[in-house]
This record gives sequence, structure tokens and C-alpha cells, in this order.
Amino acid sequence: PVGALRKARWHSFEAAGRDAARAGALVAFGQPLEVRYDFTGADVVVTLDADPFAFGPGHVRYARDFARRRRASVEEGGPPVRLYAIESSPTCTGTLADHRVSLPARELPAAAAALAAELGVAGLPRPTGLDPTRARWIPAAAADVKKAGDRALIVPGEFAPPAVHALAHALNQA
Repeated sequence: PVGALRKARWHSFEAAGRDAARAGALVAFGQPLEVRYDFTGADVVVTLDADPFAFGPGHVRYARDFARRRRASVEEGGPPVRLYAIESSPTCTGTLADHRVSLPARELPAAAAALAAELGVAGLPRPTGLDPTRARWIPAAAADVKKAGDRALIVPGEFAPPAVHALAHALNQA
């Protein structure tokens, strides 16, 4: 009969869920939002331990949109779409990257903070814990992101710490 379970409640638990992404959105936006990225207008993409073209919600669309955008930039004779992959493990996205930086997962928050500092995001403490030899990519990536302006996209990984997600949101807002 209809309405027999009016007092029923649905509870969901994911042992390996998207808690870090939701926590980062909560810090950045004040509520746990689900973020959707638009690769169709991106001239520069920086992934922070992310594999948006092979994993996670929307990965098929993201891969298709990125490929279409990259192809169009070449056909139009403009500068190619730049992809920076900063990652602790090899990913499919990293194989497509123009610049791939491998670093230990423990250095990811410092790398994100250093990129944010280089781009002038205010109110950040000085990043610590990033090996200087692995930090050489930051000025080049920051210059490309600055040049692209609102056509730049920073994508944090599904399992990156909430602070990395919050920094990525702040960078995308800036």
C-alpha cells in the first residue's frame, strides 16, 4: 500500500566515499557541494593528484570535452591547451600532460599552497614541506594560469585532503 513506509529514512554510507571533496567544498563555499568542471573553455588545466579523465563522477564527459577543446585549439591555430599533472601516482591524465610532476602525497598540500601563493591568493601561510627540486614547476604553471585568466581550471583529486580541495576552489574563484 502507498504510504506504508512514510516514516522510513534513507541512510547512505560509503567506506571510500567523497568525504574529502565535500569537506573542501564546505570550507570554500560553506556547504558540501558537488563540483562539476567545464573543460570546454579551459586553456590551462592543472590537476592536483586528480585523474578527471579516467576516474570519478563525470570522467567520460570530462575526457570528451577536454579532447574536443584540445583539438579545437590546434585546428584554430591558437596556442595548445596546456595540461599540468601534479600527482603522487601515475594516472591516465598524467600520460596526457604537457608537464607531469611526481611528488609524494604528503607534499601535495604544500604544492597546492605554493601554487596559490604564486598566484596571489591572499591569507595563506607560507607553504612548507615541498622539496625545492619538485617546486620548479610552480612559476611556469602559475604564469600559464595567470595568462589564461578565467580560462584556467584547477582540479583537485578525489582523495586529496580537504585543504587541497579548498585551495583549488579558491584558485578557480580567483
